[in-house]
Amino acid sequence: PSAIGSTAINKQVQINALTITYGYLVDPALELRAEARLDRATLPSGVSGIYTTNFATSANTNNASSASVQAVYKF
Repeated sequence: PSAIGSTAINKQVQINALTITYGYLVDPALELRAEARLDRATLPSGVSGIYTTNFATSANTNNASSASVQAVYKF
């Protein structure tokens, strides 16, 4: 609640998240994974974005996304 400010007190904020992961087994001991995530917030009127897009300007938005690549070695 503190991340969206005092104007959001007693107001409902709905956050939807979608994560997609793809794994590829190179051999029995090595797996490569790619992952993408999207978060989207539905905010009541009078509440600004909850995700900071630029720390220098503190610009806010209702969407956030990230991506990662992993290599998992099993021994």
